[in-house]
Amino acid sequence: VMKSDFGKLGFLLAAANAAAGALLVGAVYAWAPVCTGMVQTAAGGQLPMRCFYTGHALAMFGIILLVNGAMMLFTKKLLHGGAVAIAVGIFSILVLSGSGLGIGVCAKVMACHDTAAWAKLCGGLAVAAGAASLAFGMKSR
Repeated sequence: VMKSDFGKLGFLLAAANAAAGALLVGAVYAWAPVCTGMVQTAAGGQLPMRCFYTGHALAMFGIILLVNGAMMLFTKKLLHGGAVAIAVGIFSILVLSGSGLGIGVCAKVMACHDTAAWAKLCGGLAVAAGAASLAFGMKSR
C-alpha cells in the first residue's frame, strides 16, 4: 500500500508545474511573442524565421507542463510528474540553442529574445518544481 502525503506541499508543487506551462504558453502567444518576420530563401521564396518554429515547440512544451501539473493534482502523485517536468523544463531551455540540440532564436536582438527569457524562466521553474516533486515523491513511497 502506497501512502499519500500529498498535502499542501504536493498541491504547491503540482500547481508550480502547471503554472510554468501556463506562463510559457502565455509568453509565446500573448505578452512576449516571437518575431513575425520572414526569411528570403535562395529560390526567392519566403519562410518564417527559426524563432517561429521555436515558439511552436515552446507552446507544446508549455501544454505538456500544464497537463502534467493537472495530472499531478488529480492523481495526487508527484514522482513521475516530477521527472516529466524536469525533462520538459530542460527541453524548453535547450530548444533555444542554435546548436544541433535546438532550433534557436534570431542572432540579432529581436522580439524572440523576450520569448527566450520567459522560456528560460519557465524552464527553470519547471526543473526546480520537478526536482522537488521527484524528491518529495520518492520520500512518500
